[in-house]
Amino acid sequence: MGIVIRRSLNATLVGYVGFLLGAFNQVILFPAWLTPAQLGIKEVLLSAALFISMFSQFGVHFIMARFFPYFEDRTKQHNGFLLFCLLLGSVGFLSAAVGVGLGREQLLMLFAEKSPGMHPHFWLVLPLTFCIGLQNILETWSRLHMNIMANTLTRELLLRVALTILALLFGKGHIDFGQFLLGYTLSYLIVCLLLAVHLKRMGIMFLDATYLKVDKKRFAEMLQYGAYVILGGAGYVVAERIDGLMLASMTGLEFTGIYSMAFFIAALIELPRRAISQLTATLFAGHWKNEDFPAMQALFRQVSINQFLLGALILLLIWTNLDFLFWMMPNGEIYRAGRYVVLIIGLTKVVDLLFGGNHEILLNSPAYRFSLIALVFLGVISFSINYLMIPIYGMNGAAAGTVVSVLLYNSLKSGFIWFRYQLWAFDRKTMYALLLVGGLFALQAIWPTQHMSNPVQLLSVSLVKSVVLMILFTAVLFRYQLSPEISEMWLKNKHLILNRFTKTPKS
Repeated sequence: MGIVIRRSLNATLVGYVGFLLGAFNQVILFPAWLTPAQLGIKEVLLSAALFISMFSQFGVHFIMARFFPYFEDRTKQHNGFLLFCLLLGSVGFLSAAVGVGLGREQLLMLFAEKSPGMHPHFWLVLPLTFCIGLQNILETWSRLHMNIMANTLTRELLLRVALTILALLFGKGHIDFGQFLLGYTLSYLIVCLLLAVHLKRMGIMFLDATYLKVDKKRFAEMLQYGAYVILGGAGYVVAERIDGLMLASMTGLEFTGIYSMAFFIAALIELPRRAISQLTATLFAGHWKNEDFPAMQALFRQVSINQFLLGALILLLIWTNLDFLFWMMPNGEIYRAGRYVVLIIGLTKVVDLLFGGNHEILLNSPAYRFSLIALVFLGVISFSINYLMIPIYGMNGAAAGTVVSVLLYNSLKSGFIWFRYQLWAFDRKTMYALLLVGGLFALQAIWPTQHMSNPVQLLSVSLVKSVVLMILFTAVLFRYQLSPEISEMWLKNKHLILNRFTKTPKS
């Protein structure tokens, strides 16, 4: 687990650099130059592409994670596994393209009344779907070779650099909004090309058809697994993206844009999981192959406590500084309407982190079919709650529907994993961590900033609160050894950090 945490932290640091750039885009550039409705169009295009790509890929990147250990043989180019997955993904995309083409008018009818601005740009959904699907396959192949840095650089950094350039060009009047969206789509294609070049330089871009070897029994097993994953993955994407799509259909693009802004702010919480899960999925697959349940149990708990502590701390700091963030944002008063969306979606992310790697465990287990049941349940519950709550509570209703759905979904999965395999993500340290986080949230509420209008006072109070909360969090974390992995890394590297501050300058 130590190497997982170290590599994940490195990738997380790069991810945070990308997030800072993305935050500059979302907080400064987009509110200044794009209207909430235009942000809503961008959000709907991405959500639709993600949803379609889940079907069009036949669950390829999940198949790759589960079945790679059975093909692994570098001397034989892993028996052509990469080429097989690319071909399977291509067939899936062509099938989806035909389906979208035939149902285009029906799809546009969903947005005709409240979001007519979608019509001129809807054609970009398919190119974006293709690029996202290809990117997923290449990223998974890189991760299977324990290399996640390239994935993080391209997904978290380069895509946001491209958005920065496009926003600047649009803001200065060099391109129109349609060209902005086209450039956004092309940036995904550029990322795919860069990933392909990286894999080629690593010597793992194996595309020689003479090595392709998939026996009929394994092929049928993969297709069966992929069929389950498609429906299950669709349920997950529904839960993740249905709120934005339903807001656009039921309330309009402007509310979707404000919601997407709040969702982006809360998404920072998930960065630790993105890095950690890329490696743990491969480790869980190996543990299942070897039937090493003690190692799986240890990894399960380590993932849960580390993800939760990091995510909860990030949410605490976001909530503490949110009012200053809205003050700093151009047209911030418009986006302040999404204040409680940030908190509710943030809690959703933290709940998901708390349940650790239950998704990865189920997908790689012999009982992976239950993951389908759970994900379909998630999709149905999410759609139903959003359908009931959005007309009444608008954005806050969409956010609340998400947190309820995710809590029920994770409870169902964790209960099954315990009943079937006696694997459990929580122990006594989990309770201590929950008490710590709950106490700090109660403490930060003592000095509210919501109604402060003086920016100097607002900044000062936010900084003081952040420093105090960080000190208390760190003190309890190390005092009670809530995360042995973080404590171990600090002990190993503290002299390098402290020397930077205590080293006497040369005379």
